[in-house]
Amino acid sequence: MRIADLGSTQTDMQAVGKILPLTEFIKARKAGAAKIAEEAAAKGGVATLTAQHFRAKLPAYDQVMGLVQKNQDKKALLGALQHLYSTASRNALSSDGMSEFQRYTGVVEVFGEVMFYAQSPMEL
Repeated sequence: MRIADLGSTQTDMQAVGKILPLTEFIKARKAGAAKIAEEAAAKGGVATLTAQHFRAKLPAYDQVMGLVQKNQDKKALLGALQHLYSTASRNALSSDGMSEFQRYTGVVEVFGEVMFYAQSPMEL
């Protein structure tokens, strides 16, 4: 199955009960992460860790978008995502502190959620 075949051609990211194409899912998740990162940074204090966690997701979403556009084969995409997920997970486990851990776990979440959505898109 080709990645382009996943989901529908729906472009309204606010649609409820629709299966978004993988690229639209990634765009929507990135926009949400950017909003949360900004709001958490504005709060400061302990919310700074949340800001770091969600800020780290932004380049990871760009990275997976590039993979999706490059790997039109579902098996190749899933293999690449699984490798990135495993690497980021190991990095999270060997983090030197809370800030680094928050950044790595944010990246792990991106690779994992995109991997799962690519395997079985769900209605949102």
